[in-house]
Amino acid sequence: MMIVALFCVSDMRAQEYFLELEKTKRGTVRKTKHYYEGHWVEVKTIEGQRLKGNFIVVDKKTIKINGQKIALNNIRKIRFDNNHFFSGIALTVIGPPLFFGGLLATAFEEGIGAKREDPNNNAEIATALGIGAFVTGLVILTNKDKHTDSKRWNISIVEK
Repeated sequence: MMIVALFCVSDMRAQEYFLELEKTKRGTVRKTKHYYEGHWVEVKTIEGQRLKGNFIVVDKKTIKINGQKIALNNIRKIRFDNNHFFSGIALTVIGPPLFFGGLLATAFEEGIGAKREDPNNNAEIATALGIGAFVTGLVILTNKDKHTDSKRWNISIVEK
């Protein structure tokens, strides 16, 4: 028990580094994104070299991807992984059949089975879940991270 407590205390005190991207327009920061160390990244350097993998912070001006060090001022484009891409596709595919199945069950329940009362309203719940799944899947897919051009974004390493 004591070992677990020591591990938790030492883990909370560890320094965390992350990349901070700030989009500036006319000198004011419009948008800020944070990506923690170990996140998957695809980088294109000024020389045209492409690197893919999880990044590690070396110092305040350098990251390491697959054993290669890259200075932050040498990054031309950077793209981060959207961890929810496959769940977005799954929800977008599952949503419409669930919605139409619930709609069909609602019509069947109202038309033929009108004498029987359904206290749970399972058909209406399925219809609502279908709409919710489809819309959520679309939102996830449209929020996919795109290439970030370093001309419009300031890239820095921040310690938490």
